[in-house]
Amino acid sequence: MRIIMAYGPNPPGGPFTVHAQQNLFFHSKNVNLCPKKVFLSDLCDLIKEFIDSGDNIILLIDANTNLKRSDLQQALKDLLLNEAIMGRHVLQGPSTFH
Repeated sequence: MRIIMAYGPNPPGGPFTVHAQQNLFFHSKNVNLCPKKVFLSDLCDLIKEFIDSGDNIILLIDANTNLKRSDLQQALKDLLLNEAIMGRHVLQGPSTFH
């Protein structure tokens, strides 16, 4: 079993956000990448690697995105991960991004 804790870069919103810090890092390397897209790709690659090795996954994430409808939600669904809160409460569940 693997327990993964992750923090997704928040949308651009100021110079001191995780998104801004990672953007600054990428630009310092002369690389034009979106921190949110890199996070999603890296997270999914890691999860897939663990699943392929036979691990069960528990993902604890502050995604800074709507887990009811987002690219992250779709990517996790494609990896056959179930969202526990939404599975229990469907659309009546708590907000997942405020």
